[in-house]
Amino acid sequence: MANEITIGVNLSFSKSGTSESFKVASATDTMAGTDYVKGTQQVPTTPGAALGLGGITTPGYLMIVNNDSSNPVDIKNGTGGAVVARVDPGMPAAFQLATTTPWVMATGGVVEIEYLLIEA
Repeated sequence: MANEITIGVNLSFSKSGTSESFKVASATDTMAGTDYVKGTQQVPTTPGAALGLGGITTPGYLMIVNNDSSNPVDIKNGTGGAVVARVDPGMPAAFQLATTTPWVMATGGVVEIEYLLIEA
């Protein structure tokens, strides 16, 4: 079967009389495996922690919400890897991972994240 994954994205702004938006109503992709993880995780500060992968060996799409009210969460490529994304307090983010070792690290105090990770 194909196109088991559905992704929708919308980004817009309005400020000082100027506004713009960009929307992808829906895009689909094929899920190579059958594994996924949906849950919450406590994210510490340095050095952070591995994102819970469950049985996933090839992480694909990640949607994450930072439930903290004041501290961002960085997404890194492994424990010593570069920061590839930042999720600000209270904000969601969704993207396709380019690493098999996603690492999360709070930049202030410990934060809680909610996430859905789908195998590529």
